[in-house]
Amino acid sequence: MLLRRLLFVCMCSSVLMACAAPPHPDEEWSQEPQQEVIVETNETIDADASTPPEQGKEAEPTIEKEPLPEPEQIPEPIVETEPDIPEAPPEPPEPTQCQSKEACNAPLDQDGKCPGTCIPQDNELTCRGTVQNGLCYSTPPTATNKPATIQGILFEPGTIPSIVIEGETKTFTIKATNTTNKPVSLPFTYSMDLSWKLIDASFKNLKSLDFKANEVKTLTMDLQGNQANVFTTGLTGGFAINFSFNRDRFSIGSLIGYPATGNVACGQHYFPAKYCPSSPCSRNRRHYNSGVCCNQVFYPGAQCCTSSDCNEGSCFQGICVSTKPRSLANTLPTGHERILVVLSDFTDIPHEPKKVCTNRITEFKTRLKIPEFEKYYNELSQRYTKRPAPKYEWTVFAGINMADFNPNGSKTARGTHAALRLYLAEKGCIKSEKDFDKILIISSQLDLNGFTGYALTEGRVSQKKIDMYLFAHELTHTYGAQDLYLNLGGKLQYLHDLMGNNLGRYGKPIFGVSWGEIMWGDTNQNGVIDVFEFAIYPEKLISTNHHAKLTNRNTIEVGLDIAAMENGQQKRLLLKEYKVELPDYKASAPSWPGRTIVFDSQQVDLADVRKKGTIKIRAIAEYIYTDKQFARKKLILSEDKVINVTP
Repeated sequence: MLLRRLLFVCMCSSVLMACAAPPHPDEEWSQEPQQEVIVETNETIDADASTPPEQGKEAEPTIEKEPLPEPEQIPEPIVETEPDIPEAPPEPPEPTQCQSKEACNAPLDQDGKCPGTCIPQDNELTCRGTVQNGLCYSTPPTATNKPATIQGILFEPGTIPSIVIEGETKTFTIKATNTTNKPVSLPFTYSMDLSWKLIDASFKNLKSLDFKANEVKTLTMDLQGNQANVFTTGLTGGFAINFSFNRDRFSIGSLIGYPATGNVACGQHYFPAKYCPSSPCSRNRRHYNSGVCCNQVFYPGAQCCTSSDCNEGSCFQGICVSTKPRSLANTLPTGHERILVVLSDFTDIPHEPKKVCTNRITEFKTRLKIPEFEKYYNELSQRYTKRPAPKYEWTVFAGINMADFNPNGSKTARGTHAALRLYLAEKGCIKSEKDFDKILIISSQLDLNGFTGYALTEGRVSQKKIDMYLFAHELTHTYGAQDLYLNLGGKLQYLHDLMGNNLGRYGKPIFGVSWGEIMWGDTNQNGVIDVFEFAIYPEKLISTNHHAKLTNRNTIEVGLDIAAMENGQQKRLLLKEYKVELPDYKASAPSWPGRTIVFDSQQVDLADVRKKGTIKIRAIAEYIYTDKQFARKKLILSEDKVINVTP
């Protein structure tokens, strides 16, 4: 009996050991076949081959002898349990009908309903700061009129008009109290801001202010507004009159507004239709060529209050935004992207040009504040699209100087990028600039024409220093956003915006206009956020919207667009340029979205075209993108179509 029980226990123990034994690491790796990069169309560009992780040396396993059970010990029976069944993923929400001024973060279904999330499109121009005297201040001017105690005399602003119209004279008062129990004499001088003129004052001929013990005086003055200052000293809370008591000062101030004559009415105030304070007008970026009045608030530099004010596209916080990405956009903020960062001319980084091809992302990730950047951009994306921001793969090269790759060349952004591209290719670090979606070079030796950062086409960015928000600003240019600090609007309603050059000075930068420009809004007002109408991982290219028309100017006008197929659906494509050929006549020309090409009779036999009534058009295009495995894919199109010609 005992022997049978011992045999039973041993058999059970052997079974348990066999079930619990972990697989050998080599066996576990071999069960996971290496995934290949599959190119659906033409070719894969510079895709890094996947390699298994380096395996360390294995220690010899320690085999412990299982102790025999005590006599008469009955083993517990083996209880089989049901395997854990993973929970089913949540079902997608039922498609809903988005309301007016909402847009879906996915293409609408066949019933016009949203299979994703409906997101409010709060893009009309409103003041996100404080309204004062008819203007919207992101940060209100610092108050000039504050009490001050000087040598025992308390000066307090009395009657201070908030605004004086240019040419008007108003009375201002100051209360002065001797807070001591003895007489005080204060020698003083005063000076006027150039915008103001002193007409009369109770202290006009005095050289000192003399007080008895505990005496209270009222200083009275009549000030005339000579020149409107709402766009000059008024932006910073400048003074009208300043009193100097040796080293101590006390001042009061007010705004001078524009008169009705020759200006545009906005609520109870008037403003110039255009404003040019210097020559050239843009010298101090305090000018504007347009301005709008919305809900009795004037916005210098703005173009629209609502989308109905725009000839095309939509109004995003005062700027008319086109339905097409702007010229600097080489990608849209979605999908996957590869970014190359090159650190040059850093004195605290050893000069090691032989190691330039080493990816040092781990070493410099914290210094570049990459996690903070990704978090910031993801917050923006979640706010406007309820979707994650792009997934970025970072490569960081360092240890070189400008003298290594551009010793005698131009240190401009364009010249430096061209020299860097050749240098990295010669070293074998890259095959071409097309290996990456974005390339950033950071060097103190750059000549950026007075700027700290600069963005070019094809995702090329230059910076003179490491700055996370500066990079976010320049990167947003490469998604299609424009600067907002180049006119007076950047001092007022756009002061806190990322593209208004707020690089953290006024807290975390906000997006006022940019979310529309980078296609995170619904510019074409079709109920779908624009970025989700574009192909992210296209499978093939197609030509669409072909047209040809003979004109009475003895020319033929030809055009077409390039789109993409993705998951069986035709989608828009961010393609900057392609080629259109008329193969029967050996004529060709570059084209881009929306362009109509004009061929004359020397290029095309128009009589032959008129006789046939048709023409063969060939579309030639190339598109490169980053797939979900961060491999670079290239799609090529060469497609002929015969279409009817409009006479």
